[in-house]
Amino acid sequence: MHSKQKLLLINVIIFNLLILVSGAGFCTQPCNTCDNLQDLSFSGVTITSATLISGTTTLPEHCRVEGFRYFDQFIIKLPTDWNGRYYQIGNGGSAGSIVESGIDEGLAQGYVAASGSGGHTEPYPMFAFAYPPTDPDARQKLNDHCFGSVHETMLLAKKFIAAYYCDMDGPEYSYYNSCSTGGRQGLIEVQRYPEDFDGLLVGDPVHCLTQITTRGVWAEQQLTIARGLDPAKLSLLADAVMDECDEIDGLADGLIDDPRNCTFDAMTDLPACPGDVDGPDCFTAAQRQAIYNIYDGPRKTDGTRTTFGEAFGSETIMQLPPYVGGGTGSGWIGWIVGMPPMGSLGFGLGDGFVKYAGLSPSGGGGPTWDYMTFDFDVDFDTVVANMSDKCDAMDPDLSEFKTLGGKLIHYCGWADPATGPYQSVDYYENVLNTMGDAETKEFYKLYMIPGMAHCGGGLGCYDLAALFDALVDWVENGIEPTSYTGAGLTATGDPRTRPMCPYPEVAVYSGTGSIDDAANFTCQDPIPSSKDNTPPSDDDDGTLGGCFIVSIFGHH
Repeated sequence: MHSKQKLLLINVIIFNLLILVSGAGFCTQPCNTCDNLQDLSFSGVTITSATLISGTTTLPEHCRVEGFRYFDQFIIKLPTDWNGRYYQIGNGGSAGSIVESGIDEGLAQGYVAASGSGGHTEPYPMFAFAYPPTDPDARQKLNDHCFGSVHETMLLAKKFIAAYYCDMDGPEYSYYNSCSTGGRQGLIEVQRYPEDFDGLLVGDPVHCLTQITTRGVWAEQQLTIARGLDPAKLSLLADAVMDECDEIDGLADGLIDDPRNCTFDAMTDLPACPGDVDGPDCFTAAQRQAIYNIYDGPRKTDGTRTTFGEAFGSETIMQLPPYVGGGTGSGWIGWIVGMPPMGSLGFGLGDGFVKYAGLSPSGGGGPTWDYMTFDFDVDFDTVVANMSDKCDAMDPDLSEFKTLGGKLIHYCGWADPATGPYQSVDYYENVLNTMGDAETKEFYKLYMIPGMAHCGGGLGCYDLAALFDALVDWVENGIEPTSYTGAGLTATGDPRTRPMCPYPEVAVYSGTGSIDDAANFTCQDPIPSSKDNTPPSDDDDGTLGGCFIVSIFGHH
């Protein structure tokens, strides 16, 4: 594979400066000046700037190119001393912007590094860029958002590489690293464009976009029926779940190794309000039912589940990321329960996706659509029919990617309240069932990280930089990934390390030494729980099958 495709670079070669140096092979020094790149011409592309940026203590001298391909903004950074490799990141949420610091993580290591904006530059209101569906510009933006932006940005970046370094062979190796929406974009690449990247690190992917967005609508419906849920009471919920689930794995350590082994029941395990009158230390029957339904997941009236619900542990008290307001609180704050005046991101994504893209105007969609009217018996299937082929990344047949020599590392937090861990496990197991266990593990590894929230944070121990380094080692040296040491903080702020194990292995305590030291754990196949637990499964109902090491982080 090795990403040495010609990539239709004939239109670059026509550029007269390249003609002067034709015949060049693999080069790691520029043969052209940076400002000359602004004179390149590609169909649908507007180059707004090409600027040589002086080196700093953290970043090398590089040519920064910025512009638009139709409505998709791009930034491409080409270092003066190039390592011969390419690095690309994706987006978060409904996209619409570029996390330039994420590009810089690749640039700092000598990569040509780039990103698109996910098809558009309109992050708010979420998915409004896709409306109305009859507008060709809106269709272009949605297509690029769903499947085109990463692929087309990669093709464009390699044209600039050819022009700047006079290198017709392209990068020796190409890598992708992103989380959340960027994780979905990475799986789109593996499934639709398996020749684009030699190695991909994808985290907490929203690969089943139609299911996750409508789950956000479901959660908001449940909370509305319950007349809301005071965010201050989420600590009661977090404590109750941890009391029930923490020691199932044999350790009282504030981490739930696998929430599928937990039998917490919100109807019986939460304190009921006397007389069903709401109070600060109890939950009404409607609130307990709403919480139960959010964990259980969206269902149709016949009991069919449309996707998995929230995982036990996602509500844990943790250090919250800045994009949901920061501070300390439940992992549900910002994603499921809004902190006034801020609404929840899960609902914002779901509401926007359904009203502006999932339901057509003739089907009731549009700016005035009311989320409480969403009928899971009818409207869910409509959203899937309208959007799944375009936006979801659920194809388990990755045989072409494997044949081309590609490598994929996928990670997800067991405490992720946004995309949810069950969806990642379900997809990986679908690939195992489709391609075979041994065959899949030759090119695809999954790391499920206890306590980690969405793309990082939470109480989990992780090192995403180590996973990226492992990916490079796998691609370039054939060294199969194993276990790696992750770091984090306990609930009391003390440092902790734990192994990150390739699924289905889990970190098992040796029985001696500190439980906060990874040296006292080994990765082993999971031991069945002593409790009679029922993990989230659809076999019975016929439904769908702090201080952390994050120098290379999943980008939002």
